[in-house]
Amino acid sequence: MSKLNQDVLCLVLKELSSCKSQSWTREPLYSCLFLNKLWCETAVPIIWSNPWKFIKDYRRLFDPIISFLSRETRFLLNNQGIDLFPTQHEHHLFDYLSYCRYMNFDCIEKSIRVGLDSSRYKKIEESRLRCIELEIYIMIVSKCSAVKSLDVMNLGPQVKHHIIGATTFLGGLGSLYCNLINDPTFFDVLVNTCRTLEMIHIVCPSYCKLRNLGLARLIEVQNGLKWFVFVQHQAEAFRQEIGDALIKQANSLINFELTYLRKISLPSNILSSFNNLQILKIFGSSNVKMNHQLENQGNLSKILLYNTFNDELAGEYLRAVYEHFPNIKSLSLGVISEFATEFENLLMKCHWLRKIFIQGLTIANIFVSTDLSLLFDILVEIAPDSLHEIRIVYRNNVSKDDLEAFFEN
Repeated sequence: MSKLNQDVLCLVLKELSSCKSQSWTREPLYSCLFLNKLWCETAVPIIWSNPWKFIKDYRRLFDPIISFLSRETRFLLNNQGIDLFPTQHEHHLFDYLSYCRYMNFDCIEKSIRVGLDSSRYKKIEESRLRCIELEIYIMIVSKCSAVKSLDVMNLGPQVKHHIIGATTFLGGLGSLYCNLINDPTFFDVLVNTCRTLEMIHIVCPSYCKLRNLGLARLIEVQNGLKWFVFVQHQAEAFRQEIGDALIKQANSLINFELTYLRKISLPSNILSSFNNLQILKIFGSSNVKMNHQLENQGNLSKILLYNTFNDELAGEYLRAVYEHFPNIKSLSLGVISEFATEFENLLMKCHWLRKIFIQGLTIANIFVSTDLSLLFDILVEIAPDSLHEIRIVYRNNVSKDDLEAFFEN
Protein backbone atom coordinates (compact mmCIF):
# COMPACT_ATOMS: atom_id res chain seq x y z
CA MET A 1 0.00 0.00 0.00
CA SER A 2 2.92 2.35 0.56
CA LYS A 3 3.56 2.26 -3.20
CA LEU A 4 0.04 3.37 -4.02
CA ASN A 5 0.04 6.24 -6.52
CA GLN A 6 -0.34 9.50 -4.59
CA ASP A 7 -2.96 10.91 -6.98
CA VAL A 8 -5.12 7.82 -6.48
CA LEU A 9 -4.59 7.95 -2.71
CA CYS A 10 -5.57 11.61 -2.67
CA LEU A 11 -8.83 10.84 -4.49
CA VAL A 12 -9.63 8.05 -2.03
CA LEU A 13 -9.00 10.23 1.02
CA LYS A 14 -10.99 13.14 -0.44
CA GLU A 15 -13.91 10.81 -0.99
CA LEU A 16 -13.59 9.67 2.61
CA SER A 17 -13.47 13.27 3.83
CA SER A 18 -16.76 14.05 2.06
CA CYS A 19 -18.60 11.42 4.12
CA LYS A 20 -21.52 13.03 5.97
CA SER A 21 -20.82 11.08 9.13
CA GLN A 22 -17.92 12.93 10.74
CA SER A 23 -17.25 10.10 13.19
CA TRP A 24 -16.60 7.82 10.24
CA THR A 25 -14.31 10.41 8.69
CA ARG A 26 -12.08 11.78 11.47
CA GLU A 27 -10.52 8.62 12.86
CA PRO A 28 -9.54 7.03 9.51
CA LEU A 29 -7.99 10.30 8.34
CA TYR A 30 -6.06 10.74 11.58
CA SER A 31 -4.67 7.21 11.30
CA CYS A 32 -3.24 8.12 7.89
CA LEU A 33 -0.95 10.66 9.56
CA PHE A 34 0.98 7.89 11.32
CA LEU A 35 1.19 5.29 8.56
CA ASN A 36 4.15 6.60 6.56
CA LYS A 37 5.47 9.74 4.89
CA LEU A 38 3.37 9.42 1.71
CA TRP A 39 0.10 8.92 3.54
CA CYS A 40 0.87 11.72 5.98
CA GLU A 41 1.73 14.18 3.21
CA THR A 42 -1.50 13.28 1.44
CA ALA A 43 -3.77 13.43 4.49
CA VAL A 44 -2.54 16.71 6.03
CA PRO A 45 -3.81 19.02 3.22
CA ILE A 46 -7.19 17.27 3.27
CA ILE A 47 -7.62 17.55 7.05
CA TRP A 48 -6.51 21.18 7.07
CA SER A 49 -8.65 22.11 4.10
CA ASN A 50 -11.50 22.25 6.64
CA PRO A 51 -10.02 21.83 10.13
CA TRP A 52 -13.25 23.14 11.74
CA LYS A 53 -14.99 19.99 10.47
CA PHE A 54 -12.38 17.42 11.41
CA ILE A 55 -11.08 18.85 14.70
CA LYS A 56 -13.81 19.36 17.28
CA ASP A 57 -11.57 20.17 20.26
CA TYR A 58 -10.91 23.87 19.67
CA ARG A 59 -7.99 23.83 22.11
CA ARG A 60 -6.12 21.56 19.70
CA LEU A 61 -6.47 24.18 16.97
CA PHE A 62 -5.32 27.21 18.94
CA ASP A 63 -1.63 26.34 19.39
CA PRO A 64 -1.00 25.38 15.74
CA ILE A 65 -2.73 28.57 14.60
CA ILE A 66 -0.81 31.01 16.80
CA SER A 67 2.47 29.28 16.00
CA PHE A 68 2.21 30.82 12.52
CA LEU A 69 2.29 34.38 13.85
CA SER A 70 5.19 36.22 12.25
CA ARG A 71 8.32 37.22 14.13
CA GLU A 72 7.29 40.85 13.78
CA THR A 73 3.93 40.15 15.41
CA ARG A 74 5.53 38.16 18.22
CA PHE A 75 8.01 40.98 18.82
CA LEU A 76 5.16 43.51 18.87
CA LEU A 77 3.21 41.43 21.40
CA ASN A 78 6.30 40.84 23.53
CA ASN A 79 6.86 44.61 23.74
CA GLN A 80 3.35 44.84 25.19
CA GLY A 81 4.18 42.23 27.79
CA ILE A 82 2.39 39.39 25.99
CA ASP A 83 4.34 36.15 25.69
CA LEU A 84 2.37 33.56 23.74
CA PHE A 85 5.28 31.15 23.49
CA PRO A 86 6.87 30.37 26.85
CA THR A 87 8.64 27.44 25.19
CA GLN A 88 10.39 27.44 21.83
CA HIS A 89 8.29 26.06 18.98
CA GLU A 90 9.78 23.61 16.52
CA HIS A 91 9.84 24.32 12.80
CA HIS A 92 6.63 23.25 11.06
CA LEU A 93 6.72 20.29 8.71
CA PHE A 94 3.66 21.69 6.89
CA ASP A 95 2.27 25.13 6.18
CA TYR A 96 -1.07 24.07 7.62
CA LEU A 97 -3.05 27.28 7.19
CA SER A 98 -2.19 27.55 3.49
CA TYR A 99 -4.25 24.41 2.91
CA CYS A 100 -7.41 25.93 4.39
CA ARG A 101 -10.25 26.16 1.85
CA TYR A 102 -13.23 26.44 4.24
CA MET A 103 -13.24 29.50 6.47
CA ASN A 104 -15.71 29.56 9.37
CA PHE A 105 -15.24 32.65 11.52
CA ASP A 106 -17.57 31.39 14.23
CA CYS A 107 -15.33 28.33 14.72
CA ILE A 108 -12.21 30.50 14.52
CA GLU A 109 -13.56 32.77 17.25
CA LYS A 110 -14.34 29.76 19.45
CA SER A 111 -10.85 28.37 18.90
CA ILE A 112 -9.29 31.69 19.91
CA ARG A 113 -11.57 32.20 22.91
CA VAL A 114 -11.01 28.68 24.22
CA GLY A 115 -7.26 29.00 23.69
CA LEU A 116 -7.00 32.34 25.46
CA ASP A 117 -9.08 31.06 28.38
CA SER A 118 -6.37 28.59 29.30
CA SER A 119 -4.47 29.10 32.54
CA ARG A 120 -1.30 30.44 30.92
CA TYR A 121 -3.16 33.55 29.68
CA LYS A 122 -5.23 34.26 32.80
CA LYS A 123 -3.03 37.16 33.90
CA ILE A 124 -3.27 39.01 30.56
CA GLU A 125 -5.57 42.04 30.59
CA GLU A 126 -8.76 41.93 28.52
CA SER A 127 -7.63 44.76 26.22
CA ARG A 128 -4.42 42.89 25.41
CA LEU A 129 -6.36 39.70 24.74
CA ARG A 130 -8.39 41.59 22.14
CA CYS A 131 -5.10 42.73 20.60
CA ILE A 132 -3.99 39.10 20.34
CA GLU A 133 -7.29 38.14 18.72
CA LEU A 134 -6.93 40.84 16.09
CA GLU A 135 -3.39 39.80 15.22
CA ILE A 136 -4.50 36.19 14.85
CA TYR A 137 -7.33 37.19 12.50
CA ILE A 138 -4.97 39.31 10.40
CA MET A 139 -2.54 36.40 10.12
CA ILE A 140 -5.26 33.90 9.16
CA VAL A 141 -6.65 36.14 6.42
CA SER A 142 -3.18 36.74 5.00
CA LYS A 143 -2.16 33.07 4.95
CA CYS A 144 -5.44 31.54 3.75
CA SER A 145 -5.40 33.01 0.26
CA ALA A 146 -7.25 30.25 -1.61
CA VAL A 147 -10.50 30.02 0.36
CA LYS A 148 -13.41 28.44 -1.50
CA SER A 149 -16.08 28.60 1.23
CA LEU A 150 -16.63 31.52 3.62
CA ASP A 151 -18.92 31.57 6.67
CA VAL A 152 -19.49 35.10 8.00
CA MET A 153 -22.61 34.45 10.09
CA ASN A 154 -20.90 35.93 13.18
CA LEU A 155 -18.37 38.27 11.63
CA GLY A 156 -17.15 41.06 13.93
CA PRO A 157 -16.49 44.60 12.63
CA GLN A 158 -12.72 44.48 13.19
CA VAL A 159 -12.36 41.21 11.32
CA LYS A 160 -14.60 42.47 8.52
CA HIS A 161 -12.25 45.41 7.98
CA HIS A 162 -9.27 43.11 7.35
CA ILE A 163 -11.22 40.72 5.13
CA ILE A 164 -12.35 43.61 2.95
CA GLY A 165 -8.73 44.58 2.39
CA ALA A 166 -7.72 41.06 1.30
CA THR A 167 -8.92 40.86 -2.30
CA THR A 168 -7.08 37.59 -3.02
CA PHE A 169 -8.87 36.09 -0.02
CA LEU A 170 -12.26 36.83 -1.60
CA GLY A 171 -11.65 36.48 -5.31
CA GLY A 172 -12.13 32.73 -5.75
CA LEU A 173 -15.03 32.06 -3.39
CA GLY A 174 -17.42 29.30 -4.40
CA SER A 175 -19.84 29.36 -1.47
CA LEU A 176 -20.94 31.96 1.09
CA TYR A 177 -22.80 31.55 4.40
CA CYS A 178 -24.16 34.84 5.71
CA ASN A 179 -27.14 36.57 7.29
CA LEU A 180 -29.19 39.64 6.53
CA ILE A 181 -27.76 41.56 9.46
CA ASN A 182 -24.23 41.47 8.00
CA ASP A 183 -23.02 44.94 7.08
CA PRO A 184 -24.21 45.77 3.51
CA THR A 185 -20.84 47.45 2.82
CA PHE A 186 -19.16 44.07 3.23
CA PHE A 187 -21.31 42.70 0.41
CA ASP A 188 -20.58 45.81 -1.67
CA VAL A 189 -16.89 44.88 -1.54
CA LEU A 190 -17.70 41.30 -2.53
CA VAL A 191 -19.67 42.61 -5.51
CA ASN A 192 -16.44 44.12 -6.88
CA THR A 193 -14.13 41.21 -6.06
CA CYS A 194 -16.19 38.01 -6.25
CA ARG A 195 -18.23 36.81 -9.24
CA THR A 196 -17.63 33.06 -8.84
CA LEU A 197 -20.15 32.11 -6.14
CA GLU A 198 -22.11 28.95 -6.93
CA MET A 199 -23.85 28.63 -3.55
CA ILE A 200 -25.28 31.24 -1.17
CA HIS A 201 -26.82 30.33 2.20
CA ILE A 202 -28.68 33.16 3.96
CA VAL A 203 -30.21 33.31 7.45
CA CYS A 204 -32.73 36.01 8.33
CA PRO A 205 -33.04 36.37 12.15
CA SER A 206 -36.45 37.11 13.65
CA TYR A 207 -35.37 40.60 14.73
CA CYS A 208 -34.10 41.62 11.28
CA LYS A 209 -36.40 44.16 9.62
CA LEU A 210 -33.93 45.92 7.34
CA ARG A 211 -33.42 45.39 3.62
CA ASN A 212 -29.92 44.35 2.60
CA LEU A 213 -29.40 45.76 -0.87
CA GLY A 214 -25.69 44.94 -0.76
CA LEU A 215 -26.49 41.22 -0.47
CA ALA A 216 -29.10 41.49 -3.22
CA ARG A 217 -26.53 43.06 -5.56
CA LEU A 218 -24.06 40.30 -4.73
CA ILE A 219 -26.60 37.66 -5.78
CA GLU A 220 -27.40 39.52 -8.97
CA VAL A 221 -23.83 39.89 -10.29
CA GLN A 222 -22.70 36.26 -9.94
CA ASN A 223 -21.69 34.55 -13.17
CA GLY A 224 -23.56 31.33 -12.44
CA LEU A 225 -25.30 30.88 -9.08
CA LYS A 226 -26.45 27.24 -8.75
CA TRP A 227 -27.49 26.70 -5.12
CA PHE A 228 -29.59 29.07 -3.03
CA VAL A 229 -30.65 28.41 0.59
CA PHE A 230 -32.73 30.88 2.62
CA VAL A 231 -33.76 30.44 6.28
CA GLN A 232 -36.27 32.97 7.63
CA HIS A 233 -37.34 33.12 11.28
CA GLN A 234 -40.27 35.51 10.97
CA ALA A 235 -43.70 35.55 9.35
CA GLU A 236 -43.67 37.88 6.39
CA ALA A 237 -43.42 37.94 2.62
CA PHE A 238 -40.27 36.70 0.93
CA ARG A 239 -37.68 39.49 0.72
CA GLN A 240 -38.47 41.35 -2.49
CA GLU A 241 -34.91 42.54 -3.11
CA ILE A 242 -33.62 38.96 -2.77
CA GLY A 243 -36.36 37.61 -5.05
CA ASP A 244 -35.64 40.18 -7.77
CA ALA A 245 -31.94 39.34 -7.65
CA LEU A 246 -32.63 35.60 -7.89
CA ILE A 247 -34.69 36.07 -11.04
CA LYS A 248 -31.50 37.38 -12.69
CA GLN A 249 -29.99 33.93 -11.96
CA ALA A 250 -32.95 32.06 -13.45
CA ASN A 251 -30.91 30.24 -16.12
CA SER A 252 -28.20 28.89 -13.80
CA LEU A 253 -30.06 28.08 -10.55
CA ILE A 254 -30.53 24.31 -10.05
CA ASN A 255 -31.19 24.08 -6.27
CA PHE A 256 -33.70 26.29 -4.42
CA GLU A 257 -34.23 25.69 -0.70
CA LEU A 258 -36.38 27.70 1.71
CA THR A 259 -36.92 27.15 5.42
CA TYR A 260 -39.57 29.15 7.27
CA LEU A 261 -40.36 28.78 10.94
CA ARG A 262 -43.62 30.63 10.43
CA LYS A 263 -46.09 31.07 7.60
CA ILE A 264 -44.83 33.07 4.64
CA SER A 265 -46.01 34.26 1.27
CA LEU A 266 -43.89 33.31 -1.74
CA PRO A 267 -44.34 35.54 -4.84
CA SER A 268 -45.76 33.56 -7.76
CA ASN A 269 -43.11 34.81 -10.20
CA ILE A 270 -40.15 33.45 -8.19
CA LEU A 271 -40.37 29.71 -8.83
CA SER A 272 -41.89 30.06 -12.29
CA SER A 273 -38.83 32.08 -13.41
CA PHE A 274 -36.27 29.31 -12.88
CA ASN A 275 -35.64 27.54 -16.18
CA ASN A 276 -33.29 24.74 -15.09
CA LEU A 277 -34.35 23.97 -11.52
CA GLN A 278 -33.56 20.39 -10.49
CA ILE A 279 -34.08 20.41 -6.70
CA LEU A 280 -36.80 22.22 -4.75
CA LYS A 281 -37.01 22.10 -0.95
CA ILE A 282 -39.47 24.15 1.09
CA PHE A 283 -39.76 23.61 4.85
CA GLY A 284 -42.63 25.45 6.51
CA SER A 285 -46.06 26.79 5.71
CA SER A 286 -46.31 28.61 2.39
CA ASN A 287 -48.64 29.36 -0.50
CA VAL A 288 -46.83 27.24 -3.11
CA LYS A 289 -49.21 26.13 -5.87
CA MET A 290 -47.50 23.47 -7.93
CA ASN A 291 -49.67 23.59 -11.03
CA HIS A 292 -49.09 27.31 -11.59
CA GLN A 293 -45.61 28.02 -10.27
CA LEU A 294 -43.73 24.97 -11.54
CA GLU A 295 -45.54 23.79 -14.62
CA ASN A 296 -42.53 24.65 -16.82
CA GLN A 297 -39.95 22.99 -14.56
CA GLY A 298 -39.55 19.71 -16.43
CA ASN A 299 -35.99 19.23 -15.13
CA LEU A 300 -37.03 18.81 -11.50
CA SER A 301 -35.78 15.52 -10.04
CA LYS A 302 -36.32 16.22 -6.32
CA ILE A 303 -39.30 17.97 -4.70
CA LEU A 304 -39.39 18.06 -0.90
CA LEU A 305 -42.17 20.18 0.60
CA TYR A 306 -42.59 19.80 4.37
CA ASN A 307 -45.71 21.21 6.08
CA THR A 308 -46.50 23.18 2.94
CA PHE A 309 -49.83 21.90 1.67
CA ASN A 310 -53.33 21.41 3.00
CA ASP A 311 -56.23 19.24 1.81
CA GLU A 312 -56.93 21.56 -1.13
CA LEU A 313 -53.36 21.55 -2.41
CA ALA A 314 -52.52 17.88 -1.82
CA GLY A 315 -54.49 16.45 -4.73
CA GLU A 316 -53.40 19.29 -6.98
CA TYR A 317 -49.82 18.65 -5.97
CA LEU A 318 -49.90 14.92 -6.84
CA ARG A 319 -51.53 15.67 -10.19
CA ALA A 320 -49.01 18.40 -11.03
CA VAL A 321 -46.11 16.04 -10.27
CA TYR A 322 -47.12 13.24 -12.62
CA GLU A 323 -48.24 15.65 -15.35
CA HIS A 324 -45.16 17.90 -15.36
CA PHE A 325 -42.33 15.94 -13.70
CA PRO A 326 -42.29 12.40 -15.11
CA ASN A 327 -38.55 12.10 -14.31
CA ILE A 328 -38.95 12.86 -10.60
CA LYS A 329 -36.66 10.77 -8.36
CA SER A 330 -37.34 12.06 -4.82
CA LEU A 331 -40.70 13.31 -3.62
CA SER A 332 -42.48 14.26 -0.39
CA LEU A 333 -46.22 13.63 -0.22
CA GLY A 334 -49.27 13.04 1.94
CA VAL A 335 -52.16 10.78 0.99
CA ILE A 336 -55.74 10.49 2.25
CA SER A 337 -58.57 8.47 0.69
CA GLU A 338 -59.80 11.36 -1.47
CA PHE A 339 -56.51 11.43 -3.37
CA ALA A 340 -55.90 7.70 -3.76
CA THR A 341 -56.49 7.81 -7.52
CA GLU A 342 -54.01 10.67 -7.96
CA PHE A 343 -51.38 8.74 -5.98
CA GLU A 344 -51.94 5.67 -8.16
CA ASN A 345 -51.53 7.78 -11.30
CA LEU A 346 -48.29 9.20 -9.93
CA LEU A 347 -46.79 5.76 -9.30
CA MET A 348 -47.78 4.54 -12.75
CA LYS A 349 -46.42 7.57 -14.65
CA CYS A 350 -43.25 8.40 -12.67
CA HIS A 351 -41.07 5.44 -13.63
CA TRP A 352 -37.84 6.87 -12.14
CA LEU A 353 -39.17 7.47 -8.64
CA ARG A 354 -36.57 6.25 -6.12
CA LYS A 355 -37.50 7.87 -2.77
CA ILE A 356 -40.73 9.06 -1.20
CA PHE A 357 -41.08 11.02 2.06
CA ILE A 358 -44.48 10.50 3.65
CA GLN A 359 -45.97 13.26 5.80
CA GLY A 360 -49.32 14.45 7.12
CA LEU A 361 -51.76 17.05 5.79
CA THR A 362 -53.49 20.08 7.29
CA ILE A 363 -57.28 20.00 6.96
CA ALA A 364 -59.23 22.97 8.36
CA ASN A 365 -56.06 23.96 10.31
CA ILE A 366 -55.95 20.51 11.95
CA PHE A 367 -53.05 18.16 11.32
CA VAL A 368 -54.22 14.86 9.82
CA SER A 369 -51.85 11.93 9.49
CA THR A 370 -51.43 10.24 6.14
CA ASP A 371 -53.54 7.10 5.71
CA LEU A 372 -50.63 4.66 5.81
CA SER A 373 -52.81 1.60 5.40
CA LEU A 374 -54.17 2.98 2.13
CA LEU A 375 -50.74 4.15 1.00
CA PHE A 376 -49.10 0.80 1.73
CA ASP A 377 -51.82 -1.07 -0.16
CA ILE A 378 -51.30 1.09 -3.22
CA LEU A 379 -47.52 0.74 -3.04
CA VAL A 380 -47.78 -3.06 -2.94
CA GLU A 381 -49.90 -3.07 -6.09
CA ILE A 382 -48.40 -0.32 -8.23
CA ALA A 383 -45.00 0.88 -6.94
CA PRO A 384 -42.41 1.16 -9.75
CA ASP A 385 -39.36 -1.11 -9.64
CA SER A 386 -37.15 1.96 -9.17
CA LEU A 387 -38.63 2.79 -5.73
CA HIS A 388 -36.22 1.61 -3.05
CA GLU A 389 -36.58 4.03 -0.10
CA ILE A 390 -39.59 5.16 1.93
CA ARG A 391 -39.21 7.66 4.78
CA ILE A 392 -42.08 8.45 7.12
CA VAL A 393 -42.29 11.88 8.79
CA TYR A 394 -45.07 10.96 11.17
CA ARG A 395 -46.44 12.32 14.44
CA ASN A 396 -48.09 9.07 15.46
CA ASN A 397 -46.67 5.58 15.72
CA VAL A 398 -46.89 3.49 12.58
CA SER A 399 -49.27 0.57 13.04
CA LYS A 400 -47.60 -2.79 13.49
CA ASP A 401 -50.36 -4.42 11.44
CA ASP A 402 -49.81 -1.99 8.57
CA LEU A 403 -46.10 -2.72 8.51
CA GLU A 404 -46.56 -6.48 8.70
CA ALA A 405 -49.08 -6.46 5.87
CA PHE A 406 -46.80 -4.29 3.75
CA PHE A 407 -43.71 -6.46 4.16
CA GLU A 408 -45.63 -9.72 3.74
CA ASN A 409 -46.99 -8.56 0.41
